[in-house]
Amino acid sequence: MYLVGYDVAGVHRYVFEPVRPVDVLGGSRLLERFAVEAAKVAARQGATVIYSAGGTGLFQVDGEKAAASLATKLTQTLQHLTADGARCTAAWVESSRDFRAGRRRLAAELRAERFRVALGSAPRVLLPRGTWPSGVCEACGREVRTASRRVGDRGEGIGPRCRARYQAAGGPVPTIAEILGGEGDDVPRGAVLAAVYVDADELGRRLAEVASPDDLRRFSERLTGFVRDAVGGARTALSPRPILEVAVGGDDALLFCDAAQVPELTGSVWERLAGASSDLGVRFSTGIVLGEPFLPLRLYFGAAEEALRAAKGRSHATGRSHVGIGALIAGPRGAAQDVLGGPVPQEAFLGSGGVWALVGRVRAIVPAQRAGLGDDLALPSREEAKLAVEHRALRDKGVAHALSGTRSLAAAHGLDHLALLRGVLALAGTGGAARERATGEVEQA
Repeated sequence: MYLVGYDVAGVHRYVFEPVRPVDVLGGSRLLERFAVEAAKVAARQGATVIYSAGGTGLFQVDGEKAAASLATKLTQTLQHLTADGARCTAAWVESSRDFRAGRRRLAAELRAERFRVALGSAPRVLLPRGTWPSGVCEACGREVRTASRRVGDRGEGIGPRCRARYQAAGGPVPTIAEILGGEGDDVPRGAVLAAVYVDADELGRRLAEVASPDDLRRFSERLTGFVRDAVGGARTALSPRPILEVAVGGDDALLFCDAAQVPELTGSVWERLAGASSDLGVRFSTGIVLGEPFLPLRLYFGAAEEALRAAKGRSHATGRSHVGIGALIAGPRGAAQDVLGGPVPQEAFLGSGGVWALVGRVRAIVPAQRAGLGDDLALPSREEAKLAVEHRALRDKGVAHALSGTRSLAAAHGLDHLALLRGVLALAGTGGAARERATGEVEQA
């Protein structure tokens, strides 16, 4: 018995290479279609499918000859589907009684195969020397124009790889303007686009614990089912307003929506993914990025990935799911900027009224006072968390401003005004004459 595996190289690069949402979605759907086709190819070869999703797959087959044949057919299938836009490496190893040890050896063989292919293949020339600008694909700018399509009221020349993406999109795809509540290419004034990237935490460690092919197959099927159900639920929750769904992997999802709808979308997704946490022991973290509507989607993905990475780090340290929130600043590289000074727990995000409420409160805080803001928002008492955030907004404006705001704060939260004044003084750390004046005001109060 042999284990055969495949790994698609550069999934993110391939999906986000073009600019238009229709082509991004088409590339995503081509990779999803390949996962299905790979399972069919394996079945025709007499192999047992363990899993095939998210750019990776694992199969069992009898005989080395059959294993080698399956590996070759897998690489050919992906090249055919994507017009050589995406490539995968495939490898096989003889199975053993220890299924986990066999998977580790297969992973090492896949890494070695990637290096062999990279070192032994001639570079691909997508744009031959002398290609005129009029002969370049207008969708990605990285291949020769060979076909045309209609975009709105004008024609556009595209290459074979983008043509495959466009055909795979399979019908009308919502524009960014439509996602934001506009029509055609008319984006509503002041609209903000959001990217929500949800991904399982420490999935590799969890999968490494699975000891048999049948258990791994059941685990993968259930996890993929949870993610698909979560995305479908989000689509229904936001209907009739469309969202753009980009499948990046088997255990994650990237969704583009109107920023005002983020609380509703994340609430729907997290509610459905709660089953994966209780049934499979898998926790999910989230990266959220807000930005201007017409920045390339690949910049959103990069920024969302940064926010997600920060959330995963905090999740690993605390054992709770976290949310990282960032802003995408317009520029040559679309620089990402952390909004809250660190990730916040999911429950703190939901309890705060969503991303708009958080961003609105953070705007009043100067950047120098934002370090550790995520920890304040994670305080177990919602009243304490809100007070801590509001104090940060007052803290850098001088003692007089801080003191002038305490009466309304105390009234709003039902707190003792004098105790609150003393707390403000202690936190502000004032000294000298300013402290004496402030102390006098405290005594008068």
